[in-house]
Amino acid sequence: MSEGENSDITPKNVPLDSVANSTSKKLARQLDFNAFGGAPVTAPLPEQQQPPPTLPPLPAAKLGKPESPKSKSRSNFETKDVTPKKQKQCNCKHSRCLKLYCECFASGIYCDGCNCVNCFNNVDNEAARREAVEATLERNPNAFRPKIASSPHGR
Repeated sequence: MSEGENSDITPKNVPLDSVANSTSKKLARQLDFNAFGGAPVTAPLPEQQQPPPTLPPLPAAKLGKPESPKSKSRSNFETKDVTPKKQKQCNCKHSRCLKLYCECFASGIYCDGCNCVNCFNNVDNEAARREAVEATLERNPNAFRPKIASSPHGR
């Protein structure tokens, strides 16, 4: 390599002060990884044109009964990233499972396999359930949000 080829590369035997003065307009220090005699490698990257992903059309309206906000059927164990946790079953007697102290209603799922009496927290009574949710949210807009503000489930 001759000095004419690498005129933009700073020589190694020049003091740092003169290099700093000559590059005072540059904001970032440029590193030379080709100092050991390698020529700069600049291979143009081929542009890959990818067609935009096409989404299948969504059905206009689902027919049948509405499903629970979380799941229609609930298994005994809830699958999570960590350890399986057994779902609590409510034992509501007079609230018809439409109050926040019903664990199923408060967590936003239908009662399934619970020991409750005269339950309205199911698909058959969806209208009554929806009215209870709206009435609860009118009194307390944060009613169905996670109790811990930093909970990852609330985002």
